[in-house]
Amino acid sequence: MGIGTTGGLPTPITACINVITRGGSSISYAQVVANYLHASGYRRYYHSESMVPWLFNGSTFISYEDEQSMRLKAKYVKDNGLAGAMIWELSHDPPIGFC
Repeated sequence: MGIGTTGGLPTPITACINVITRGGSSISYAQVVANYLHASGYRRYYHSESMVPWLFNGSTFISYEDEQSMRLKAKYVKDNGLAGAMIWELSHDPPIGFC
């Protein structure tokens, strides 16, 4: 299971993570919040099986982790006795104090 993280420490409480946009480029969670999360035309969806939120405006798809998805994934890892979770991207960690 992959889970986004901040500051090198995985935490299901913090919603500061990396996102992947259509086309394979990446943007920071700070950019998602500032430019997309509440932007006109974007709607937030939630995929209950994957336990992940996503935004869509009709042409641009943005998948990301937030507090809800990280809590659910951490619970899944614990409830199923898994050894842990994978972290695949740290380059967009927000500055200290962002969260």
